[in-house]
Amino acid sequence: MVISNDYVFKLFANCKVVQGAARSIICDLNGRVFIIPSKFNSFLDLLKDENGIAYEAISSNDGLKELTEELEQKQMGRFFKTDSVENFPDIRVSWSSPHPITNAIIDVDEKNDTDWEKFILQLDAIGCPFLQIRNFGEISFQKLNSILEIVDQTDVNSVQLIIPFNNQTNFWVELLGLINLFPRVADVIVYNHINKKPQSVEDNRRVRITSEMINNQNSCGNIKPYFFTLKVDFFNEAHLFNTCLNRKVALTPEGFIKNCPSMAINHGNIKDVNLADIIKRDEFKFWWSVKKDDIEVCKDCEFRYICSDCRAFTADINNPYSKPSKCPYDPYTCIGF
Repeated sequence: MVISNDYVFKLFANCKVVQGAARSIICDLNGRVFIIPSKFNSFLDLLKDENGIAYEAISSNDGLKELTEELEQKQMGRFFKTDSVENFPDIRVSWSSPHPITNAIIDVDEKNDTDWEKFILQLDAIGCPFLQIRNFGEISFQKLNSILEIVDQTDVNSVQLIIPFNNQTNFWVELLGLINLFPRVADVIVYNHINKKPQSVEDNRRVRITSEMINNQNSCGNIKPYFFTLKVDFFNEAHLFNTCLNRKVALTPEGFIKNCPSMAINHGNIKDVNLADIIKRDEFKFWWSVKKDDIEVCKDCEFRYICSDCRAFTADINNPYSKPSKCPYDPYTCIGF
């Protein structure tokens, strides 16, 4: 293709420039991150221009020419005819859901006899599509089966199980039997497992195994590049809402309703309150809107729109806008990841 002055260079709609305190990145929302070398910092505003960068400006600037060539090679942008740019609009930042609650967590154990059924049926009544069921100790497959039987009566679309490995002889047989019985169990994470994945589950994409030791609710809240989410929906939600707590509700083994199982504040016990009433309260919904652009340090981080958040473990427990304490990254020095 012959490029002339009636062309402009424009990033693809899924490639978003995010500026941080010390450096900037391009988030390819199809799954890639490109760290922009500092020598190109003066061109960031041009890259973000939805009308593109004129070829005439590029051809007369060696740095801009180098940058656009690299981005074209990485398939993050290309040259368009000037009069065709309007046919390739940017993705606008917006987020909405028809569900008042989009995701829920139930922490279960053997010793507490919580009214799981009441909670699950009330989740169903408000249209929650996703449920995560976690256990941090020994739990019988019989108990998991009884909980999943309740879920099976609802319109919950997808269930994730997070359970510990144990050495009982028939562990894998019972687990596979359970997930085959309940097709809505889309994902199972078996933790505390140090051995090779057994052949019986080798080809089962619904089962993941990790050697990570997870002991209790305090094991969550870790911030790592491994957990980055490069998707349009997440990126947009991160601009407007909290990436962990937005539209979330949780139930502890004792029956307390929380925004997150690890948070100190509870909003009553399921045996005494109605879930639909709890999620309308301002004090419950407050955490939904604590977004990355409001959080100390995070607001200066180049990864803020692809990174999850944690309000349970923060540098200052008295400040709702304090940095997550389990994040090792310093956006001012670019050290930690």
